[in-house]
Amino acid sequence: MPQCGTEKHISAPPSYTGPFVAVVVDLDGTILDDNHRVSDVTKATLYEVASCGVHIIIATGRPREGVAAIEQELNSYFRCNSRVPGRATSLAEVKGFHLVASNGARIYNTTGELISAESIDNSVVRAIYERVMESNINANSEDSMLVSVHQTGAWWVNNVLPEEWLRRKYGTLPEVRQNLSDFPTDGVGKICLRSFNEGTLRTFQKELDTKYEHYITTVMTSDHCLDIMPKGVSKASALRMVGEILNFEPHRDAIAFGDSLNDRDMLESVAKGCIMKNGKNELKELLPHVEVVGCNEEDGVAHKLREVFLLS
Repeated sequence: MPQCGTEKHISAPPSYTGPFVAVVVDLDGTILDDNHRVSDVTKATLYEVASCGVHIIIATGRPREGVAAIEQELNSYFRCNSRVPGRATSLAEVKGFHLVASNGARIYNTTGELISAESIDNSVVRAIYERVMESNINANSEDSMLVSVHQTGAWWVNNVLPEEWLRRKYGTLPEVRQNLSDFPTDGVGKICLRSFNEGTLRTFQKELDTKYEHYITTVMTSDHCLDIMPKGVSKASALRMVGEILNFEPHRDAIAFGDSLNDRDMLESVAKGCIMKNGKNELKELLPHVEVVGCNEEDGVAHKLREVFLLS
């Protein structure tokens, strides 16, 4: 196995025979610290791994719009650290990165081109909006549900969230429409429902799973967040598609890192899955065979990658 961290170059070494040809990373709680930033240690490690010819794939529940600032930050780091004189090197030139957004409903290639889009049936989207509006009519502030909707090129919410918090976390602001009847129903890749009351969301999840089992996939990504995607769509399904495009098989060729239940299928579908130390206990209990690595605040992904790829 080559020690590929000793040299930073752009093209993949022809003789590369490392343990994995793809590295898949979640964002929040995984490569992002608690201030929603990628540390210099993690940036440097991703650069070194990518310069070995390894594909870097970001797989997140965020919409594309909520990832743009991170993309720019990583690309800027790669350009500044390129040792090719006079060349504006980007991640795309070192075999990365594909972006799996909205839990797999959207996939973008290394140039930012949309290469796959899965959407929830319009009538189901409309019915979910109507059910949420009905539920919120008599709900107090703790039980009511905030709705976030992802389309290609658009991100909508039905309530005003603190602008400073949104900009700090996502680097951008969504479109705000107070009335769900003004929300789009076509081309919706993901609906996210948020509530302070976990019980409200879990009850709603059971109702949706029963009524629309042939149309949607649902997952509680946190105690206060329920994600709804098209049937069969997940980070794992998107990773399989990326593997077909890049000619690798996730179950044989990929290592993946995640911290929440929307990472479960992905972690089970790869050659080696890694759960963050700060990850949800429920995820660790469901996947007792999956290794737990360091936490996001301590560059857990970077340290594991340096160990696996024998980076100095």
